[in-house]
Amino acid sequence: MHRSSERQRLARQMHDGPAQSLTNLILQAEILRTALRQGSARARAELTVLKDAVHQTFQKVRGFIFELAAMMLDDLGLNPTIKRYIQDF
Repeated sequence: MHRSSERQRLARQMHDGPAQSLTNLILQAEILRTALRQGSARARAELTVLKDAVHQTFQKVRGFIFELAAMMLDDLGLNPTIKRYIQDF
């Protein structure tokens, strides 16, 4: 697959995946705020939903990081990629 088309695909996936998931997390936090005012049982349930959504979003982001790392390895090669990771670390 051509590099620019791969980048476009990844950008679409980022928009459709983690970006929308983060928007959803904001909405769920607002629901939780309302639930806290209404009672602790509902708030606990909403907190569980929010925690699960955060976990799912985190997993999606980790997947994208893995894909980006693979693209960098393809673009730069092994030695420059390792050097960049060491510098970032």
